[in-house]
Amino acid sequence: MVVLVTGGTSYLGCRLVEQLVAQGETVRVFLRPGSAAPKFPSGVQIAIGDLLIPEDPVAAMEGVTRVYHLATLIRQIQAKKQRRTHNIHVDSTRHLLQAARVTGVKRVVHSASCVGLGPTGESIVDENVLHRLDSPDNSKRHISPYEDSVRAADKVARDFEGLEVVRVYPCFIYGPGMLDRTQDKESALTPLIVRIHDMAHSDSPWILAPGNRHRTTAFIDDVVNGHLLAMEKGTPSHGYILGGEDIHYAGLASLISEIMDRNVRPKFAPVWMQKLIANGSALRSRLSGSKIPGLTPGLVERENHNWRYSSQKAISELGYARTPIKEGLRRTLEWLGKLPPDPKRVIS
Repeated sequence: MVVLVTGGTSYLGCRLVEQLVAQGETVRVFLRPGSAAPKFPSGVQIAIGDLLIPEDPVAAMEGVTRVYHLATLIRQIQAKKQRRTHNIHVDSTRHLLQAARVTGVKRVVHSASCVGLGPTGESIVDENVLHRLDSPDNSKRHISPYEDSVRAADKVARDFEGLEVVRVYPCFIYGPGMLDRTQDKESALTPLIVRIHDMAHSDSPWILAPGNRHRTTAFIDDVVNGHLLAMEKGTPSHGYILGGEDIHYAGLASLISEIMDRNVRPKFAPVWMQKLIANGSALRSRLSGSKIPGLTPGLVERENHNWRYSSQKAISELGYARTPIKEGLRRTLEWLGKLPPDPKRVIS
């Protein structure tokens, strides 16, 4: 039997594919035409197609019993194409689930970033927030087209009938990635990893974000394992937040200082500077048609909110385990070449 993975070239997807192969699964990765595939493990099958074309996922699911749907638009590639964000998330999810139902797939794990649940304020929230997302009172809960499209795609998965669908919500992921296995460096670095990288390489880096906004982190290995547990143990039509410890960037700098025995003192850019740089990047993109650099107006809005989530449901029902953030940071810094490998552990 075959397991299909969409979004298999992403930071998370690449690691999930590796783990599935390590467990003896026959894995097929669904790739868009022209996608640059990483160096997948031997035996991984490739299916070429477009999730926006309903027939393509049907053809890719021949012999497939389980599907991990990770395909998403991580970055808004071009400013003038931001209107496609909704289609990429919502229509592709609908087409994939319809194809899975038609072809007799047994179960789908739908992976949607926690940002689709919206910013949290000072409180830590859990999956119960899903019951409030569609009310008129939450019309302004999502702060950019990206967050709104993630929420809309998640609603498609929540409401889909005739198929076992388990949803997972990874929080802000960090950890060793696939930088040496892909030519697409943007896919290999999450915003949180970029912050860790900057703090590890300079004693006083400029950080284009506030230092006091909290976010729930998630170590990459934990998130991969959370997807596997959701496939094995998750209750159909339920959702599970996959997160770790809560931290802000000032606290992150303190931990990195402690681990590296240095004094890292970031300079946090004020909001006006963040917006100025982001708007300038968007303008250049509209004029040139080139890719947007790392900071976008939507990312500025995201960075200036709290994103605090509880993973207690996943811990209780799935057996989800979380790596302490200090250990996760140490392994990330080893991967970035800023610490020597721990001789007691083989780095993945």
